[in-house]
Amino acid sequence: MSSAPTPDKGARLSLSKISAALEAAGLQRNIDTRDIQTALRTEHLAVPEPVTNAVGANTAAAVNIIVELNHQFADLETALAPNLTSTRTPTSTVPCQDLVSSSAPSKIQRTEIAK
Repeated sequence: MSSAPTPDKGARLSLSKISAALEAAGLQRNIDTRDIQTALRTEHLAVPEPVTNAVGANTAAAVNIIVELNHQFADLETALAPNLTSTRTPTSTVPCQDLVSSSAPSKIQRTEIAK
């Protein structure tokens, strides 16, 4: 998205830039960059240029926010790691079945009610 936030910029992407963007996103298997380039270059319904530019600016801003959040999360993880080395990590978040209760009558209770 950061390589081509608008359809016009997407249509101008080279195969190497598409490949580099896919690799940076961790998408490398069985992807034909020529198919992507062809799709980006096909004619689509167009909107006025000011709308395209506004959506492109919004997309670029959203990508920048996500990138910055990822940096902040990494910094937070680094800062917290020394304090969390001695804590226990739960192996499951499923509650103990003995503690799970239901207000629905059990099978035995229903048959007794039917009698």
